[in-house]
Amino acid sequence: MVAALALWAPRLRGPLDLRYDAGVYYVLGTALGDGHGYRLLNEPGRIEAVQYPPLLPMIVAAHQRLTGSRDPAVAGQALRFTWAALFLVYALAVYALARRWLRPGWALVASLLVVLHLELLWLSDALFAELPFACATVLFLLAAERDDRRGRAALFGGAAYLLRASGGALLIAWIVDALLARRVLEAALRAALAALPVLVWHAYLAEVQARPAFTHPAYAYQRAPYNFYNVPYAANMAYRDAFAPELGLADANDLVRRVAANALSLPTRLGESIGVRAEGPLHPVFLLREPPPPGAPTPPPRPLAIHRLGCALLGLVAAAGLAMLALDGIRLAPLVWLASLAAMTLTPWPSQFGRYLMPLAPLTAIGFALVLENSSRVASRPLQTAAGAAVGVLLAAELVVLGAVFSARHTPVAAIPGATPQRLFFYSRRWRLHDEGLAWLKTVAAHDAIVATATPQRLYLLSGARAVFPPFDSDPERAERQLREVPVDWVVIDDLDVLDVARRYAERAVLAHPERWRLVYDSGTAGPRIYRRIRS
Repeated sequence: MVAALALWAPRLRGPLDLRYDAGVYYVLGTALGDGHGYRLLNEPGRIEAVQYPPLLPMIVAAHQRLTGSRDPAVAGQALRFTWAALFLVYALAVYALARRWLRPGWALVASLLVVLHLELLWLSDALFAELPFACATVLFLLAAERDDRRGRAALFGGAAYLLRASGGALLIAWIVDALLARRVLEAALRAALAALPVLVWHAYLAEVQARPAFTHPAYAYQRAPYNFYNVPYAANMAYRDAFAPELGLADANDLVRRVAANALSLPTRLGESIGVRAEGPLHPVFLLREPPPPGAPTPPPRPLAIHRLGCALLGLVAAAGLAMLALDGIRLAPLVWLASLAAMTLTPWPSQFGRYLMPLAPLTAIGFALVLENSSRVASRPLQTAAGAAVGVLLAAELVVLGAVFSARHTPVAAIPGATPQRLFFYSRRWRLHDEGLAWLKTVAAHDAIVATATPQRLYLLSGARAVFPPFDSDPERAERQLREVPVDWVVIDDLDVLDVARRYAERAVLAHPERWRLVYDSGTAGPRIYRRIRS
C-alpha cells in the first residue's frame, strides 16, 4: 500500500495520457456519452466500432456524465483519480492472492515485484484497459475458487472479457478447471455464465458487419483489414505483418512460425514482466546497446545477451512455481496463466507482449516466489543468502529504473496552447513537436477538413476535425488515389518512434505528385511535416 501511494503521489494532477489506443477509448466513450452509439467519431460517417469490447469506453462515458463534461481535461482528471484508486485496489488484491499460497514475507516480495514494475507504472498512467483488466483478473481468481462465489467470479470474468477480448482465456480456464475435476454440472453452470458477455459482444459484431454501412464504407479502405481500429482483431491478425499488408496474408506455415517464435520468446518476456527490460527505459540507466536489427550479422552485445538469459531463467523458475501449484491440485491459476500465454502466441504483435504480460505478472511473481520459498526451507544457508540477494537485486533494479524514469522521462506537456498542465511518461521531443504541429493544424484547417495521420484520434480530440489513417499501400499511385477518394485535405507525416505508416506510405504518395500537394509545415528534425492538397 505504501509503495502504491508513493507511486501515485507525484502524478495525480492532470488527465490520463490519451495517446495511442487511449485516444480510441476516449473517442468511443464520448460517442456513448453523447448518445451516438458505439462509434468512432473521428471517422467520416462516424462508423460503428468493432475492435474493442465496450466496457472501458462505458467507464469513460460514465465519467463524462458524472463530471458533466466531455473535455479530456475535466473527465480525464476524474479518470486519473479512478485509475489511482484501481491501482490501490490492485496492489491489495495482488497481495491477497499471493497470501493464498505464500507466507507473508514472500507474498510481500511477489507483490512488490508487480507493483514496482515499470510496465505497470506506464500502463496505469494512460487510458488503457490493462490496469482495470489486471484488477478484474486478480479479483476473478480470488472469487473463483469457491462455488458460493460463482456469480461474483462470473461478474469479474465477464468484466475482464469486456475490457479485453483476451479475457476469454479466464473464462475458458474456469470451465476447464471444473471439467478436470469431473464436475460436469459445475462446468455447465460456468459455461452458461461465461457465455453471456461473449454472445452479447459477438451478436453485436455480427449485426454491425451485416449492415450495408460496413460492406459499403464511406471510403474505399475504411474497413480494410489493415485499418486495425476499424475492423475486428481476427481480420487484422490474418496478415503476415499487420503493419505491412503488402506482404500478404499468413498461411499455415506462417502461423506455425509465428507461434513458435512467440513461444520461444516467452521465457525471456516472462522474466522481464517481473524484472526489468534491457532495452527501452533501462537503456540510459545501464548503457546497454540496443540489439542489431533483424537479419544483421552482428550478435547482441554480451551484457544484453546475459541479461536476456537471466530473464529467461526467471521466467522458467516462475513456470516451475505454477507447475508446483498445479501438482498440489490448485489448477485454476495455472490454467489462466497457460490459456493467456497460449492466446498470446497466436498474435502477430510481439512488440506488445509487455502490455499483454502485465496482467499476468501477479501469477508470474507468485510462481517465482513460490519456488524460492520452498527452496529456502531445504537449502543451505549460503543458498538462502543467494536467493535473498537475487530478490534484493530484482527489487533494487526496479527501484533504480523507476527513479530514472521519474527524474528524466516524466515530463511536462506544454506543446498544446491552453492544455491542462500535466506530466506524461515518455513524452519525448518528437511527441512535443508532433503536438505542436497538430495544434497549428487546428488553427488553419477548415472545420469540415479531413486529415490523414498516424494519430487520428489525438487530432480529433484536439480539434474535432475528422481524421483517418493513410492507406497502407506501398504503391504511391494507388495510395494517392485513395487519399483523393476519401477525400483527404491534409496529410501529417510524423516522426514518432511508433507506427511509421505515414512515412512509409503517405509521404511517398504525396511526393509522387507535387502538383497536387504542397508542404505547408515543416518543424525540422524530429518533428512532423504537413502537406495540404492543392485545389485546382
